[in-house]
Amino acid sequence: MIKGVTTASTSILDNFSATWREYCCATKALHEAGQPVELNFVGCNPPKDIEIPPYIKCHGFISKRNQEGMEKIKRLLQESHFLFVPSRAECFGIVFAEANAFGLPCLTSYVGGISTVVRDHINGITFGLDASTDVYCDYLMNLMKDYEKYEKLALSAFQEYKTRLNWKTAAASVIQLIEAI
Repeated sequence: MIKGVTTASTSILDNFSATWREYCCATKALHEAGQPVELNFVGCNPPKDIEIPPYIKCHGFISKRNQEGMEKIKRLLQESHFLFVPSRAECFGIVFAEANAFGLPCLTSYVGGISTVVRDHINGITFGLDASTDVYCDYLMNLMKDYEKYEKLALSAFQEYKTRLNWKTAAASVIQLIEAI
């Protein structure tokens, strides 16, 4: 079974229906292709008029300000294969670094600052804004058919976290830049 987690901040509520449909379509396409799949949706709840299929779990907002919330997010990331965030706008996306800390490759859009975090075939992959649901699904299906390739990508994602996408490395880089002045 492919298990994924996705996030959506409350800032996208204005366009939530379109975003929600995109997530649902990708997950539904995998399900209909015979691929067992589960998508854990974190961040906000879908509109009440949208029917939720059983392979999509909605968790709503989970606060990282308390131990219970931190443990729930940690468990969702530990039990997933991917982070799926087809953003339409993003400056950086700390969630990608957080996912890589758990060895989760990220599937996302090539937009804004995302490409400074997600490096194709190193810690995930970025798709064009015009990428169809089929493009995402084909990538997932092909990668999971070659589990050794998936494992290599997952290990590489974790390595990116250890060497580049963590606060200790970021602080060291800032200190080095300041000292160079």
